[in-house]
Amino acid sequence: MTPSILYEDSIVEFTLTHSAVQSGGTGENVTHLSSSTAIVWDGTNSSTEDYRIGGNFIRNSGEFKFNLIGTKDSRTEGDEQIDLQIDLSNDDGTKTQFTTSITLKDSPPPSVILSRNEFELTEGNAVSGSAGYTVKLGTNPMGTVTVTATSPDSGAVTVQSGSGSAGASTALTFNATNWQTAQTVTVAAVVDGDGDDEALLIGHTTSATTGPYQPSAVVKFEYEYQFNILRDDGAVSVKVRDKDNTNFNGITVSPRTISLTEEGASKTYTVKLDKDPGEMVTVYVEPSLPAVTAVTGTAQFGTATLSFDSSNFGTVQTVTINAPDDTNATHEQVRITHSFTPTGGTLVLNRDLLVYVTDNDVGASPGVSTNITSIDLNDYYDQADLHKSQPYYLRLDTDPGAPVQITVTSSDVT
Repeated sequence: MTPSILYEDSIVEFTLTHSAVQSGGTGENVTHLSSSTAIVWDGTNSSTEDYRIGGNFIRNSGEFKFNLIGTKDSRTEGDEQIDLQIDLSNDDGTKTQFTTSITLKDSPPPSVILSRNEFELTEGNAVSGSAGYTVKLGTNPMGTVTVTATSPDSGAVTVQSGSGSAGASTALTFNATNWQTAQTVTVAAVVDGDGDDEALLIGHTTSATTGPYQPSAVVKFEYEYQFNILRDDGAVSVKVRDKDNTNFNGITVSPRTISLTEEGASKTYTVKLDKDPGEMVTVYVEPSLPAVTAVTGTAQFGTATLSFDSSNFGTVQTVTINAPDDTNATHEQVRITHSFTPTGGTLVLNRDLLVYVTDNDVGASPGVSTNITSIDLNDYYDQADLHKSQPYYLRLDTDPGAPVQITVTSSDVT
């Protein structure tokens, strides 16, 4: 059975490997044995539960996979033992039975915390050609742990930490004294001879001989800040804009989000090109819904335009947006896209702006809006996304004029 350890507040996929496991079957069952010192969930969501059996069972030739979920609690119990019986019914009418034991650790799971999950670099730029993120541990390693950051292509992006040299990988050392102290990894775009933009993932691995981070452990990766795509795989996404790239894919929009009130004051943002287009190009500013209109120059309509050429491509142009009155009573989110097509080229679609519109026909303004209205935290988790938590985001609909504290309350903490 691998792995052999389950930690509190974690979900782990366990794999039973044995030649007697057949790929075809009519049923699978995982049973909690009375010899266990840990207590299995009994269906009542009792505060005394230690773990749950959850997730979809997966059976292949020679292996059987299932999930165990360690429950977070405030009790100090020490390590406990989980004894399980696995019964597999096969297509040929036979049955295969196994018993196995797993250790439940009365502590949080080993984890690595990265400060952010993505960067965008510009090749050859003294300011934006490199950037840094931090790494620290989420659990006392009770020994020495090495976290290694690796670039899959050091000819495009290098990594570096401390006094080490920039290269394909760099190692960070943590112990029982410094495990909570963030260490910095610097990623840098390499000036190469091609004209291609690059995109890659900086990976992270851990190594330890003892303690919770030893090889048999399943280490969680967490991020302090997540942008665009949410990750849990311990990777940091790096995109590099090549200084020699003649494919125009750089439209910069600032800021990236704006809040409007229907029939309220208009607001502005700026647009520019990152590279000389070599000709006159027209950037189309297109709101996804009529709830927002765009204004540039003297023209006002749903789709506005901006003109750039070699003389002004790097100079920001201002777009004014407003939210006209409509007949519905619904707060809306509008995405404004920005695009142009160079002569003989392909459509460039880049840098959306997200606009939140507070409707003036809603009786009492909610004051606070969220990006989602519900989250399904099922006890039975998808194998491809072993999460038991999901972030969401809050914003104020209007300027409060003073600091505001938002209290988030659960109706059932059990």
